[in-house]
Amino acid sequence: MLGIRAKIVLPFTLLFLAVLLVVAALAARATARAEEARIQKQMTDLAGVLSQPGLASNPDVLRKVKALIGAELATVDSQGAILIRGGIPVTTLDADGAQALAEHLAKERPTAGADVHPPRAVPLRERLFVATFAPIEAPQWPEGQTFLYLLKPEAEIEEASHRASHPILLAAACGAVAVAVLGYLVGHALARPVQSLAAQARRLAAGDAQAPLAVRTRDEIGELAKAFNALLDSLRQAETRLVASERLAAVGQVAAGIAHEVRNPLSGIKMSAQVLKRRLRELGAAGGAGESVDVMLAEIARLEVIIEDLLTFARPTQLKPERANLNTVVNEVLDFMARQLEHAGVAVRRELDAALPDAPFDPQRIRQVVLNLVLNAAEAMPNGGTLTARTRAMPHAVVAELDDTGHGIPPETADKVFEPFFTTKRGGSGLGLGVSRTLIEAHGGTLTFEPLGKGTRFVFRIPREAPASASSNLESGIGNRESCDGQDRGD
Repeated sequence: MLGIRAKIVLPFTLLFLAVLLVVAALAARATARAEEARIQKQMTDLAGVLSQPGLASNPDVLRKVKALIGAELATVDSQGAILIRGGIPVTTLDADGAQALAEHLAKERPTAGADVHPPRAVPLRERLFVATFAPIEAPQWPEGQTFLYLLKPEAEIEEASHRASHPILLAAACGAVAVAVLGYLVGHALARPVQSLAAQARRLAAGDAQAPLAVRTRDEIGELAKAFNALLDSLRQAETRLVASERLAAVGQVAAGIAHEVRNPLSGIKMSAQVLKRRLRELGAAGGAGESVDVMLAEIARLEVIIEDLLTFARPTQLKPERANLNTVVNEVLDFMARQLEHAGVAVRRELDAALPDAPFDPQRIRQVVLNLVLNAAEAMPNGGTLTARTRAMPHAVVAELDDTGHGIPPETADKVFEPFFTTKRGGSGLGLGVSRTLIEAHGGTLTFEPLGKGTRFVFRIPREAPASASSNLESGIGNRESCDGQDRGD
């Protein structure tokens, strides 16, 4: 199976190599033909020069010309016979070659004319020559027309052509090697980040989370690395949420069992305390005994709230959403808490958007959330302060903000604020904010907080359109507590 490197680079490399080789072959062929044409023109020009009187009929001149150009020369008459001068044949051919040329010219005699004849192939026994001839003026042979033959071995012409094309073929070979090396390097550069992604994906599948990939480029590979890093971060967050959910599920099961075991005897204790209080009142008893019973009943009520909060993490509930206005809920809670906040020295500022649109939510559940946040704000300002309630509209949600001027949330505990059973308050259950966030998320919204210059701002958003799961049974740990019941629901 071809790897991604081969799939990306191999087709382009092969195509480039094919084009390079074809171009090189055509160039080499054209060069060879040009070399052949050059040699043949050289032969034609030389034959024309040697056709002058006194040159072609001198055996010494012909031998010197042969030494220079490597061609055979012969002077023949109109019958094709090699001329003799001083008893010496006027030719550079050996005896066999001269005999072969005479036999050839006996069959194909030269024709008279004023021009040099173009080169053509002439077989002489077992050798092939490229020959041209030109008429010459030879006064010493007045019997008829004489001709100078110039014969170049075909093998030498081909060798010269090959030598001329060798540089082109060598350059093509070097280019092919360069293309192959460059293709490999480009393929390696393209495949390396993809291979890194694959390797890290295998490590993730094996449960080994590694550092994110380094994004070295701004091309598609870099975008792929960014997307993979985003996916890795999302997986880590999902893993964190899954671990937290599993832990909450385990805590919920244990808490549900404990709460059910404690609730029945606690109900008996509460009834007994109420009976005792009534008997003391009937007997006219007052003072320390009555106060002790009141303390007992207050602590029992606080334990009931804690038990109810514990049950929220194991008991499913059902939202009852309706079109309502968030301003109404906020005003109801602030009115309900007005006396208690005034007694604690907390001033209330209302910055509610008069044009706030309605949204689908369960008023009872959202009232419980607002009450928890108001109580938390009041407890964060033990020496008094200002609570600002603000609402506003967003394109897809309605938003409520509650600002306090309290001591704020320490940075080292900021990531644990919504964890169940985490609290920094004496006597707190650590469940109020966790339950509030669960209620908001059940509506498809979010609950967050942010530090202010002095104090903290809690913000929750509710979608303006009901989520698909809003009317279904949600195993989200939401209790069936009554809101605005006067009990301390903060953590």
